[in-house]
Amino acid sequence: MGIKKPNWNILAKMSMELGLEFKVMTEELLQEKVQEELIAYHKRWSKTQEYLKLKEQVTNPQLVMAVSQTGEDEYAMAG
Repeated sequence: MGIKKPNWNILAKMSMELGLEFKVMTEELLQEKVQEELIAYHKRWSKTQEYLKLKEQVTNPQLVMAVSQTGEDEYAMAG
């Protein structure tokens, strides 16, 4: 399977018909986007772990709320 140039007319029709948005990216931009997504996922995972840890420490886990202020991102979870 070789590398082919995209047929822009077909992509435009698919975009309109399926409600999709296509973006053209360089390999470098794609790697940056992947890295950003991994960092965001890790932040959410860390906050979930923090929440679960707090939930185990209280007598009434239904009342636990974990809030973190980490710069511009704030995560809050309640059980």
